[in-house]
Amino acid sequence: MTEEDQQDRSIWDEFAEALEKFGKRTGISIEYDRAGKPTFRSGNKVGFIGYTNEAGETCSIVVEPKIPGSAVGMLCAILGFQANKAFEFQDRQTNSNERPCSWLAAFFISELQHFLANIRPRGEEREEELHGRIKGRMLMSQYVKRNYIHRRIQVPCRFLDWTMDNLPNQILKSTLKRCLSILRNHPASDFSPSIGQGMSAMKSLSSISEIRIGLQHFTQVKPMISGSFRPYAQILDLAWMVASNLDMFDLYGEDMQSSPLLSVQKSSQNNGLQWDLIDMPELFERYLRHVTNGRKRALALKVEHSSQKWLFKNRTIEPDCVVEGATATVVLDAKYKRMFEEAHVSSHSSQEGAVLRMVEWSKFTEGQDRVDLPASSSNTRKPNLGDQYQVVAYATHREIRTAHAGLVYPSNGQGDDISPKMHNLGYSTMSMHGVTVHFLALRIDLDGIRDEFQHGHFLDKLQACLDDTEAGDEHK
Repeated sequence: MTEEDQQDRSIWDEFAEALEKFGKRTGISIEYDRAGKPTFRSGNKVGFIGYTNEAGETCSIVVEPKIPGSAVGMLCAILGFQANKAFEFQDRQTNSNERPCSWLAAFFISELQHFLANIRPRGEEREEELHGRIKGRMLMSQYVKRNYIHRRIQVPCRFLDWTMDNLPNQILKSTLKRCLSILRNHPASDFSPSIGQGMSAMKSLSSISEIRIGLQHFTQVKPMISGSFRPYAQILDLAWMVASNLDMFDLYGEDMQSSPLLSVQKSSQNNGLQWDLIDMPELFERYLRHVTNGRKRALALKVEHSSQKWLFKNRTIEPDCVVEGATATVVLDAKYKRMFEEAHVSSHSSQEGAVLRMVEWSKFTEGQDRVDLPASSSNTRKPNLGDQYQVVAYATHREIRTAHAGLVYPSNGQGDDISPKMHNLGYSTMSMHGVTVHFLALRIDLDGIRDEFQHGHFLDKLQACLDDTEAGDEHK
């Protein structure tokens, strides 16, 4: 490239070149027209991506969910016991939708400050036996007192020694330090109150030593919170949420979660990129497990008679959610695709100065002020056959063997609430009609999430589908 071409390059050209090096990690793909002008295509990661070049110029991309509020709303919900507080906290953070990792970090700091204000960080009990003379007034029976004073027998005594520098407090301090680092990496105007709260909390934990926390520390702390550290249970649950999702320890963070829900990257001298992103398919999957009380389950696939010509290895498959009910087991697979909506709104991308605002699965070419995309066609509501075969494979595995499976898609609550189903897929020992696959919609708009938290409509819908299937089998 000539020096003249270098001078004609805009910061968006440099931004596009930097993004190309990271591929799927940012969810942004780059295409070029014949003139070499870049087109940015967003995927299913939402949040903030920023770039600073060597001259100090900056630009950024903000990718928003297609269903407004769904990202932070689902994050609020999977916090479980803190759902109401989280929704209230969301309403106070006007810019949190752009930076989901920062939202979670700020929420942890807010909850930690409340925890420290209401309970002094307690210490660890240590028991020790003393032998010999006892100072002070002896509160014991006259018989024991007489024997001790006159016969000089040894009386074992126990005392409790409290120290703040223990594992629960070390986990809180290390998590707080990481949260402050995340917030400082963004404009102070957004999170300056949270940074102030964090500094105040850091002073309360100033005597605590710093450790590089990992999975083993959360394993070690579990017995402690079932005993004398029971008041720590909720704040340590939130610390686990932060630690397992914010890529806290670079490569070491892989020990916490195999696929982090949230991802944060600081700006580096090499590429000038930084991002704060949330993986929407992963979040939707975890939200499904939250509302159904289901769990992810690894199912083994065994290979026999393998040889050098057949390079098979024993593998595992993992359904997103296995729900074990009173009458039946259901295998559910989360599919983050827009279905079950009659009114598909048009999406748009727009540039406001150095900020490019996009929604999921949209595109924008540098130099345009706004790009409108047509509404989705009805073809997007056609379920994929591969998805159906996949969930049937889960349902017919020998460790599950159920006649009930489901594909769950996100919805904003518009359109019919009908749940279609397909019979006679695969073979089941539980039903002469094979496996029944239900097609279910789970609302992830804010009103739907709040309603789900209060009433649990999705589980009711799932049970109604099972009852309807059982009734149909009896009449066939």
